[in-house]
Amino acid sequence: MNKNQPILSCHHLTKHYREFNPVVEVLHSINLTLYAGESVAILGQSGSGKTTLLHLLAGLDRPSSGEVIVAQQSIFKLSDSRLTQWRKTHIGFVYQYHYLLPELTALENVAMPLLISPHCSILESKDRAFKLLKDMKLEHRINHKPSALSGGERQRVAIARAIIHNPVLVLMDEPTGNLDHKTAQHIHELIMDIQSTLNITFVTVTHDQTFSKRMERQYYLQQGHLVSS
Repeated sequence: MNKNQPILSCHHLTKHYREFNPVVEVLHSINLTLYAGESVAILGQSGSGKTTLLHLLAGLDRPSSGEVIVAQQSIFKLSDSRLTQWRKTHIGFVYQYHYLLPELTALENVAMPLLISPHCSILESKDRAFKLLKDMKLEHRINHKPSALSGGERQRVAIARAIIHNPVLVLMDEPTGNLDHKTAQHIHELIMDIQSTLNITFVTVTHDQTFSKRMERQYYLQQGHLVSS
């Protein structure tokens, strides 16, 4: 992709819930443009709409109005089924609660995005998963299920799963919110190393001011408006 073309842009993105009286307006005409390899932190009080915004950027929810374009694709012009398929190859998502599949090993969890792809063999999927986990110093844990992993290990597995298909955009929702300070610092270092090495565009929702300052840009959600710091 041309480095001068945006990886992500959203225009007048709005989300409200009309089923309530009065209408609940969560996001108001959000505009944002990001290029390849950029990193952005989004901060705001609980309930300010940070997760809602992240879900809209990922196409996990549809806006009341506005547009989101990722890798030159206006994602809400796609049907739900086509959007689901498109998202699998273009976007990685890291949740605060890792949402690893409990019945699968660390290796299988990381390989899953490739295992469900028709373009990648089982052998290649697991080989790529192993290499990622080895890079994250988890090669000795590949056969452990999530219940046997520490919180930091589970989050490293979740991050590996989010990037194994080489997405153009990775969205993270409080990726270290449930970790102790020391473990969170290790995860922060890992994220920044991945971002710089793979040139992936990162958008992170976080309450951690220290971590947010390591991102190239910081924004605050205030009363539904995205404000640059």
